[in-house]
Parts: sequence; C-alpha cells; structure tokens
Amino acid sequence: MLATEFNGCCVMEKKILIVDDEEVAIASIAKLTSQIGETYIARTAQDALAMTYNIEPDIILLDLGLPDFDGFKVIHI
Repeated sequence: MLATEFNGCCVMEKKILIVDDEEVAIASIAKLTSQIGETYIARTAQDALAMTYNIEPDIILLDLGLPDFDGFKVIHI
C-alpha cells in the first residue's frame, strides 16, 4: 500500500474500486477518489467481481443499476 503525506502526517492510500456504467459518474467519482488513493474502474458487475479478487480494494463504490445484472447481486456474491 502506498503512503502519502497530508498536513505533515503519513497517510496510507486506499485502493478504491468504482463500479458504474455511466462515464459522467465515473469521471466525477474518480476525480474525488484520486485524492485519497489508487482508483480502479469496472463498468460491469462481472468486471467488478474479477477486479475485487485481483486488487482486493479497500473501498467499493457500487452502482446498483448495472447493465449485466443488479448491483445488489454483486453485494451478495
């Protein structure tokens, strides 16, 4: 995990996974999350599940209306 300095303190950066199929939402959220950690993007539930196992994110921001299946199903898997 990466560390950055914030107001003289060492802060551990988080791995953040954004799961959304809308480019405007992705861009807006990624702009905010890039300030606190390394941001990854998945545009489908299937991609999100694969990335979750590969990168082991600290935070997942999940859209509930995904094109391949409901975001609630992702939560239960």
